[in-house]
Amino acid sequence: MTKIDFLGIGAQKSATSWLSQNLRDHPDIWMPPRKELHYFDRSLKYISPSYLATDKYQERKKGLEKHNVLFRKKMNNELELARQSGNKKIVDWFENYFCKDISDDWYQSLFIQGGNKIKGEITPSYSILTIEDIKHIKGLFPDLKLIFLLRDPIERAWSQLRFLIKTGRFSSSISIEEIKSFIDSDFQTSRGDYLGILSRWQSVFLSSQFFIAYYDEVVESPRALLSRLFNFLSLNPDKSSFLSLHKKSNVSPTIEIPNEIKKYLIKKYYDEIEGLISLSHSSYPVKWLNKYKS
Repeated sequence: MTKIDFLGIGAQKSATSWLSQNLRDHPDIWMPPRKELHYFDRSLKYISPSYLATDKYQERKKGLEKHNVLFRKKMNNELELARQSGNKKIVDWFENYFCKDISDDWYQSLFIQGGNKIKGEITPSYSILTIEDIKHIKGLFPDLKLIFLLRDPIERAWSQLRFLIKTGRFSSSISIEEIKSFIDSDFQTSRGDYLGILSRWQSVFLSSQFFIAYYDEVVESPRALLSRLFNFLSLNPDKSSFLSLHKKSNVSPTIEIPNEIKKYLIKKYYDEIEGLISLSHSSYPVKWLNKYKS
């Protein structure tokens, strides 16, 4: 059994790509060449990428269902890029990821190349897992360490919409009513429900197994945040190169939030932020709430 040491479980649009880049800069950490593995959220019950929903490779390869078509598109594109790299280890990893039957043993095999290093992955959609699936993870990796980055839920929701405009899912001329519909969609709401996420995960794992940080720290004091995280992972912070400390990734286009939408989001998340204040020892939720007090 291959031991996995940590999982990054979200939140989306809260600098998880930045986090992934910076974890890779530490010589004693190994992470798969693909950021998001989507193993534990592959069920079609989740509003999540489900291209691994079919366990058998031959069925995924030939199936006509939407998730199987998406699987083949991803497989062809990513295998081609891996082969272009000329790196045999990367090619082997992607062939294992896409071209094998899926199981718990298969998931653990994705980390074999990490040897004795600290190993883990980041899939923000794991934040929406049910207690049943979280318990499954606990059964596999009882000593797992969990990383959760929080962002002002109002800014996070707006950033997610801007990202979907960037990627073409929504038009830049999207209407106010369409924005409200997106804000209230299960896809968006489930990822901004920090209290629900923490309640589910902390009902299964010990509080000492969590590293909770804030997007604000990424902006204000990234090196201190990473040093704290490396200590949490029992690693020497001084060994990291910190080469990606100020790199940005998946940046959403700058689009001013309409005042009507801002008020709509404040109404939706005001109580959520208040709940975080009572739950958290950080000053950041207090700062968030102060911005929105009328």
